[in-house]
Amino acid sequence: MDELKNNNTDNITEFPFCPINPQKQTCETVTCLTQQHANEIETLLSIQQAITSQLNLGEVLQMIADEARRLTSAKISFLYVLEDNSLSLAAYSGLEDNSNIIGQTIPVEKSLAGKSILTGKPYFLIDVKEDDPRLFSQALKPFGNITCYLTVPLIYRDHSIGVIAIANDSDNKDSENSLRVLSMLAPSAVIGIENARLYQEQQERRLEAEGRHQMSESLRVMLDIVNSNRSLDEILNYI
Repeated sequence: MDELKNNNTDNITEFPFCPINPQKQTCETVTCLTQQHANEIETLLSIQQAITSQLNLGEVLQMIADEARRLTSAKISFLYVLEDNSLSLAAYSGLEDNSNIIGQTIPVEKSLAGKSILTGKPYFLIDVKEDDPRLFSQALKPFGNITCYLTVPLIYRDHSIGVIAIANDSDNKDSENSLRVLSMLAPSAVIGIENARLYQEQQERRLEAEGRHQMSESLRVMLDIVNSNRSLDEILNYI
């Protein structure tokens, strides 16, 4: 398993918005390339706004998985979040409804996604069946004919909080492009996840505080009744 390294321009493919042959840099293709980058930035800004404006954590995670697959034209995308020493599958895209796989965990130290977590670097397998038979048999084989597998870490401050992974049934010609796109998507994904988590924690704390207040108020009322001159029957009826 090596980090993504591919300097052969024959294998470089273009972003889906604008097909270009990198070996023919005419004025026309340079203009198209410029427009391609402008389209990418505009699209990613729109995605960032959509992700960061959503405060429901589950919806944020699903949105990230959907956009990762759409932007890279991948067959399947996975979004893992770090939980203790394991990665938990938080969302996926490109599969038929198979919600029972949500929450499944893989060990950090025994997976390619985990390697991205530990190193903070992306990794790419050209032929996952040959390069990592265990990964293929345990994690990818159930999803059909998968050949390539790319992982990109989600880094918050100085540590990884999760991984975006995409799987394809084609060769590695789109690997550099997919890496570039996912690397641009990752910061927005991190912001969206952390914002949603913070909002969720605030809501939980608010509900806990309201619950404590209601319990305290109920106890106060009960003590007032117990200490009153009411009869035992009246007190019991009130309780």
